[in-house]
Amino acid sequence: MRRIIDTVLNFIWKILGGIAVIFAGIAIFANFLFTPKLFQKLMKLFSKKVFITITLIIVVLAGGIFAWQYFGAPGEKVKNETADWQTYRNEEFGFEIKYPKDWIFNPDVMSFNFSSGETIKGSDGFSCSLNVALAVKGANAEHINSLPKEQWQKSDVNIDGKSAIKLVSVDSPIKAYYFLENSGEHSFQIYHSTTRYITNQEGYKVALGFIYDQECMDIFNQMLSNFRFIEGGETANWEIYKNEEYGFEMKYPEDFLPTQPLQPKTKIIQCDYANFVNNCTTEKTIIDGLLFCLQKTSEGAAGTTYITYNYTTVRDRECFVVSFTVPYSNCSNYLPIESQEIQQMYDKCKLDEEVTKPETINQILSTFKFLE
Repeated sequence: MRRIIDTVLNFIWKILGGIAVIFAGIAIFANFLFTPKLFQKLMKLFSKKVFITITLIIVVLAGGIFAWQYFGAPGEKVKNETADWQTYRNEEFGFEIKYPKDWIFNPDVMSFNFSSGETIKGSDGFSCSLNVALAVKGANAEHINSLPKEQWQKSDVNIDGKSAIKLVSVDSPIKAYYFLENSGEHSFQIYHSTTRYITNQEGYKVALGFIYDQECMDIFNQMLSNFRFIEGGETANWEIYKNEEYGFEMKYPEDFLPTQPLQPKTKIIQCDYANFVNNCTTEKTIIDGLLFCLQKTSEGAAGTTYITYNYTTVRDRECFVVSFTVPYSNCSNYLPIESQEIQQMYDKCKLDEEVTKPETINQILSTFKFLE
């Protein structure tokens, strides 16, 4: 805040100084025009051309000084207060954020907490923290719509060049939540808190709840301004399937769908588009801001099960279907387990089936987008 005030005052000072110099030149010129006796005395010493030239030089110099002050004067160098901060980068969820070097980072499954720990101010202890929480795509809109409108003040803000929604509690303005989406499969919620602690008579620290602290707010705003989405990430070197006819593209790892029959395909089918959502009795998912209905079909061959994922949505009053096929090894082929080597092969098979391949499928879907 102090830096902002100093900058404003410096700007005003330059403007006033420039104006003063220009008016001084004009005053001198006007004085000669409207004071004939003084003008006549000076004309005896100087010719009319020399006098006019001197006056013009004064005016030009005054303008030059003003221009130098406004455009060319070296300003005070602004210190980068986040230069020595740490950077947390998450390739999986596609974001990064900077935080003070002495803060504590506490990651959870879908939530990331950055905390100052306890700092002492007078006889009280304070803790500043910022949280980045992730939810499934589309969860932000559902959450915002479920909140009582009279209790929250809503505004549109910009974070890393993307539109975001800010909600501030009417009853407690220190509570602010930021909701934003990236091109992936998750929604982001960013919020902060400042907690005050005191030591009771038994010597235990007691949290008194959330309070307002300007230092914490300044740090929070700096962290928010350094929040970035990471484009590409692990998918940067993936193959791109682009369909100009139907106007979309998606990415996939070449070794995941190694042959042409497995790779993405597209078709348009006739359907009851008006009742598409109600008619979807299987799994639903949000992709690129649209609701898709997922249907799976499978067939087996030579110890491998091939599952085809059909994602259907409505586009221009037609049902648009994109599909791809994923091969799964039949893990039961390793049973009964008779050695440690077979156990390892079985464990890897189950990991691919239950974790690795589902996560890769989600990443593939996160790259899907309709072309402009």
